[in-house]
Amino acid sequence: MPYQGNRLALRCESILYYTLCMKLTLQLHLLPTPEQHTALWETMRLYNEAATYAAARGFAAGVYGQVSLHHLAYYEIRELFGLSSQLAVRAIAKAVECFQRDKTVCPTFKADGAICYDQRVLSFHGLNSASVWAIGGRMEVPFVCGPC
Repeated sequence: MPYQGNRLALRCESILYYTLCMKLTLQLHLLPTPEQHTALWETMRLYNEAATYAAARGFAAGVYGQVSLHHLAYYEIRELFGLSSQLAVRAIAKAVECFQRDKTVCPTFKADGAICYDQRVLSFHGLNSASVWAIGGRMEVPFVCGPC
């Protein structure tokens, strides 16, 4: 049998790499106060209006890529909708994703459409609360894990 001394070390490195790079999906149920609920709903509405605006600007100008649409609409979105920098970028990205599927139709987004959160917009504080950016600033919102 051939020598396999380093095989165990390589296997451990592979497992460690897989574990460190693995993405987990977690189902959460936020438990906002009535004021937080209102702010989160308003944020969702403005985010989707901004995505619709970005799509309309891009469609009218024949601009469908992330960078070019960002240059065209970013500052206008920040000013018109009052979104944070990252939410403005995510709203533009939402429009660009639709253009990747079909450039012949200008997409529109419903007021209650999803927001794609990332680590700059949503972060976890312990096992029972999250810090979420919303219109009016960051807020600490409690949550529970699992289906409700």
